[in-house]
Amino acid sequence: MTKNSELKSLARHFLETSKEVLKEDEYLSPLLIARAGKKAIVYSLPHDKDAWFSFVMTILRAVGAASYFVAFEAWAVPVNQMVDTLPTSENPARTEGVFVFGYKRSGDKIALSQQFVRDPGGIKFLKPVNVCRRWDSLMPVPENW
Repeated sequence: MTKNSELKSLARHFLETSKEVLKEDEYLSPLLIARAGKKAIVYSLPHDKDAWFSFVMTILRAVGAASYFVAFEAWAVPVNQMVDTLPTSENPARTEGVFVFGYKRSGDKIALSQQFVRDPGGIKFLKPVNVCRRWDSLMPVPENW
């Protein structure tokens, strides 16, 4: 397995696990998985995204992480329905999604997402579509540490 395929495989596994948690609990607290050697340590991230950067940097340095992943739920808008002057949270075309970002110290990175809807029967996952959010505000963690 190449380094890139390993990153993709781990990110997909984390996305599927996050979807299971979301389906069962009906919410997904923001999570960080820091990998150092063969160990993986899971942390619950602060709900305040502004606090994520310093928290993640502290953890990555403390454990000597070679790679890490974050998962969280957020609003998303299909690319063809983005409106620059309208915040994602106010766009009538918005949908919810589970997002997973993976990074390696070498600079390799991956981003995966899965849209979902909440209905009286619980969480329903939709077919993947090209969704986007204001990526500058969505980027949850540093790219190099």
